[in-house]
Amino acid sequence: MFHTKYAMAFHMLITILFPIVMQFVIYFAVQAALDKNGHGIDGVGSALFWGFVQVALTVISFIIYGILLFLWLKKYPENPVWVKVIPFVPLLIAILVTVFRNINYQVQKKNFSADTYVSEMLEAKEKNRHLRRDEVSAIDAPDYLEWVCFHYWLDRTQYDLTQEEVEEIARLSLPVIMEDLMQEPLCVEDFNNVGRYDAVTIEHWEMSIPEQTLRVKYDYRDDVVEYHINLD
Repeated sequence: MFHTKYAMAFHMLITILFPIVMQFVIYFAVQAALDKNGHGIDGVGSALFWGFVQVALTVISFIIYGILLFLWLKKYPENPVWVKVIPFVPLLIAILVTVFRNINYQVQKKNFSADTYVSEMLEAKEKNRHLRRDEVSAIDAPDYLEWVCFHYWLDRTQYDLTQEEVEEIARLSLPVIMEDLMQEPLCVEDFNNVGRYDAVTIEHWEMSIPEQTLRVKYDYRDDVVEYHINLD
């Protein structure tokens, strides 16, 4: 009898802890991968890939949880109702988390503005910081601006913004982002020596929302670099 109760308790513990532990493992593994590979425009594919991996692994973990739960209920049908309810705790947590995320999403969507976008980009800017050859900590301007211009599309998709809304956000936020960037020490990666960064400055810039372009003149090349502002 003692061994049966012990086995039942152990089985129940595994059933409860498996999906919870898996969610922590999946979350931290994905975040570690994004921290390593998710900087700038080169990290967009990585971010999308690891986002898909996170969803897939979450679904798989809950399928396994469902199997464990079914086996536990089938093996110990004589348990009282209150005991049978305990293994459903992870499912309840998942439902509550989903509801919380949906409420949080609605609040973020309602409050999303040009100021919000600027805050997002200023946080992302630090992920594009490198040490130049002259030992000065600087922002990789080309990589950062590619991310800034691309991210409008990501936020439009995430918050279901209209064309007019995202254009207005870009019109208000880009000048602030550019003004902030020009106050920073800047750098550009030496493509002949990957991982080494040279000093660079922005001589002038201009944007065109109707054309969805940001044109930037750096001092390290004769032509103007044109970035596509992803608004649709």
